[in-house]
Amino acid sequence: FMVAIGMSAATAVRVGNAVGRRDMPGMRAAGWVGTGLIVVIMLAIGALALTFPDVIARIYTSDTDVLAVAIPAMTLAAFLLVADGLQGVLIGALRGAGDIWPTTWIGLTAFWILMVPAGYGLGIALDWKVQGLLIAELIGVGAASVLLAWRFHVISRRDIAPV
Repeated sequence: FMVAIGMSAATAVRVGNAVGRRDMPGMRAAGWVGTGLIVVIMLAIGALALTFPDVIARIYTSDTDVLAVAIPAMTLAAFLLVADGLQGVLIGALRGAGDIWPTTWIGLTAFWILMVPAGYGLGIALDWKVQGLLIAELIGVGAASVLLAWRFHVISRRDIAPV
């Protein structure tokens, strides 16, 4: 996720610079290019997690009980990487455009209203354990990604004045 944080910061700067120049096509391009790049990068990292889950898990532990949980979890984590990177960069694009409060409300909705109850329901109530928690996280991060992409699409179509 550190790659996504760096890409988010770079995207925020590029979007903010374009907004400052009143270059709305440049703002759109900066946001969507950052978004596309992170999807490609995270797909590559996710592919590694899918291909070598045991190797990656063994970097962190040799405990067989932990490995028994971690290795199957890597499959879900591979998909989670893509969605999480996507929402991280879209937050940067929106931050660069000065779109703070709607982005905050999207995060609140996706994570506290969707993900936390889903985590309780899947991970605890249905006893799916780690798999349930990761599916809930995928639900929350996926919802955030879709809503943030929608929000960036909306604001990138209208004139934005520098903040």
